[in-house]
Amino acid sequence: MNDPLFIDTDVWVEGERQPAVIANWLADQGDVATCDTVRAEFLIGVHAPMRPATREKARRYFEEVIACTPSLPVDRADFDQAGRLIGDAIRNGQARPTLGDGLIAACALRNSRTVATKNEKDFQAMGVPTVNPLTAPAP
Repeated sequence: MNDPLFIDTDVWVEGERQPAVIANWLADQGDVATCDTVRAEFLIGVHAPMRPATREKARRYFEEVIACTPSLPVDRADFDQAGRLIGDAIRNGQARPTLGDGLIAACALRNSRTVATKNEKDFQAMGVPTVNPLTAPAP
């Protein structure tokens, strides 16, 4: 059986670009969730584009796909954990994760989930198991 998955923002962005590829991959997975940080990151792409058609396409994808996926909350302790994970990764010279990545990593670790992401380097540097749905089968 597949490990419980945690979908990162870049996978959702890829899903908007290549709906069939990500939809087919997701259909083969069992326990899939995302987190509130990921939802907020994707929503930046819903509201920021200058072209109304681009905003509308992103909004539709968010409502039809992402909003229907269970979203795990980020809690207060995740902020402390994110700071430690990011700091350790930077100090060890392994990666330079963003605050968003650190919050996603902390939430994924707390919920024992593998992060589905194209950005495996940053998450692995924070000790999070990963899978890239565009290059490898899920764990």
